[in-house]
Amino acid sequence: MLVDKAELAKGDGERGQNVAIEIKLEGERRGEALEAARTELLWDRAFAPFWSTQLGVRHDSGVQGLAPYWFETETTAYWRSGDGWPARFNVKYELLFTSRVILEPELGMNLYSRTDPDRGTGGGLSSMDAGLRLRYEITRKFAPYVGVTWTRQFGEAAEFTRMRGGDRSEVQALAGLRLWF
Repeated sequence: MLVDKAELAKGDGERGQNVAIEIKLEGERRGEALEAARTELLWDRAFAPFWSTQLGVRHDSGVQGLAPYWFETETTAYWRSGDGWPARFNVKYELLFTSRVILEPELGMNLYSRTDPDRGTGGGLSSMDAGLRLRYEITRKFAPYVGVTWTRQFGEAAEFTRMRGGDRSEVQALAGLRLWF
């Protein structure tokens, strides 16, 4: 199991936590409220070196792997009855300054086939996030890091956020741990 991100975040006057574990559990908490959560139970099968397909109990499927030049990519599409097709694309890369000091830029996008005001998502590109994390690997299994992320909403999703009194763009400072066991 890989705990890729277990971090504290601070930005725009709010504090929160973020988590990403290889069993596909991801979430964001700001203040006292859970803002987003994603949980997937997936079966993973390799179909080529560095690439695999995934199938989940909720009929989730996706592709993840290493693109040329070792870019780690993940594309996931979901079908929700009456809700259309949400999808997520994520890419990251490790820049090694030394064998222990690593900078990891990351870019993610969320897309939706239709607008859902209850969830605050718009059709098309709904949001994008970019981040930089600088980690020091004390061992390959334990690495503290610091970083910064920028998140931006687009189109109708940005309008829903504005109507709720939020900002369509947010910057956060991060401190966290990467654990592998």
